[in-house]
Amino acid sequence: MIKVLPLIDPTAAVLDLGILTVGLLGFLIGLAAILCSLWLQELLWQPFKAFRKDFLLHFNQLTSWQQCILYFSVFFLLLFAVILVMGGVF
Repeated sequence: MIKVLPLIDPTAAVLDLGILTVGLLGFLIGLAAILCSLWLQELLWQPFKAFRKDFLLHFNQLTSWQQCILYFSVFFLLLFAVILVMGGVF
């Protein structure tokens, strides 16, 4: 692959193997963000622990569009938090 790359693009440089750690770092940052958010929710918001026990009951009582809004809002807020953390680190 290394000898094929300059044939395709003469200005291409050899890839650094350190680039492979970006995926691992992204996975670790995402995992840390999820664990920190769960830890902070249970530490700072005690009713969350009681709500989490009956979450499926409460979640199934919602209509389908309310479930979608809840799901996507949590997803995008966690994504935004990860982006802010990565911006602070780099």
